[in-house]
This record gives sequence, C-alpha cells and structure tokens, in this order.
Amino acid sequence: MGKLGGSGSEFTCLENLWGKESGWNPNAQNPTSTAYGIPQFLNSTWAGTGIAKTSDPSRQIDAGLIYEIYTAMAEAQGGR
Repeated sequence: MGKLGGSGSEFTCLENLWGKESGWNPNAQNPTSTAYGIPQFLNSTWAGTGIAKTSDPSRQIDAGLIYEIYTAMAEAQGGR
C-alpha cells in the first residue's frame, strides 16, 4: 500500500473488509447478485476498473486497489 500512497492501517481495513466479504476466496460468488471474487464486485464495478472479471486472485486485488484509489480520489475532490 505504501507504494500506492496508502498506509498499513488502510491495508488492514481492506484486509478486514475483503475477509468479511469473501473470506479471501477468489471464487466467492454471492448467491443473490453478480458480486464475485475477493472484493465481491458487481459486474458493473468490474467493468469500471478496466480489469475483466477473473478468478485470478492477483488481478482481483489489482482491481480492488484501483477501485479503492479511484473512490478515495473522487471523495477527496467532493465527488461520488
């Protein structure tokens, strides 16, 4: 996270969130929605990251970090 401008506490937050969302299971599928993977992204969220929906855990984490950074930047600028 440090290389991405984040802190250890922010990683801990993500670690806890994704642990609760999917148990860090890259194949976790929500039975009532399209939420899938470690970050439990909906199909529309996957599309927004520029990374195709995948079972590859490293790409899922990449997509999750892209999403979290984008969200934080948008919130800092008063968006979202």
